Amino acid sequence: MSRCVISDSSGVEITFGNPKHYLVPEVNQRGNWRARYRRVRAQRKRVCEVLQHFRPPALPAVVTFTRLSSGELDDDNLAGACKAIRDEVAAWLGCGDSPRDPVTWRYRQERCQRGRHAVRIEWEGA
Repeated sequence: MSRCVISDSSGVEITFGNPKHYLVPEVNQRGNWRARYRRVRAQRKRVCEVLQHFRPPALPAVVTFTRLSSGELDDDNLAGACKAIRDEVAAWLGCGDSPRDPVTWRYRQERCQRGRHAVRIEWEGA
C-alpha cells in the first residue's frame, strides 16, 4: 500500500509500501522486462493520482526529487531510479524532460529507517 503526505502546495511525499514499486536503479536491474514494466507503470500511476490534486507551477520551474531509503545510490543511479517519476511529473507540467525544456531537474537522497521507501517531490515556479 502506498501513502501520500502532502506538506504544502509546493511539494508532496509518496511512500511506496509494496517492495515491487520501490525506486531502484533500473540500469543495474537484470530481471524480467515484465517486472520492470509493472514497476514503472505502478510508480507513474501513483504519482499521477497524487499530482492530479495540484496545480502545476508556472514554467520555467525547478523540480527536486528526494529519494528516501535506508541505502544510498550514486548520482547516476539516483537519476535512473527516478526516471519513471520524472516522466510523469513532466507530463503533469505539460512539457518534456529534455535539456531544452523549461524545467531544471534536481536529485537528492536522505537516509531513513530501514523498510521505508518514499520519494519527495518539490517544485518551484518561475
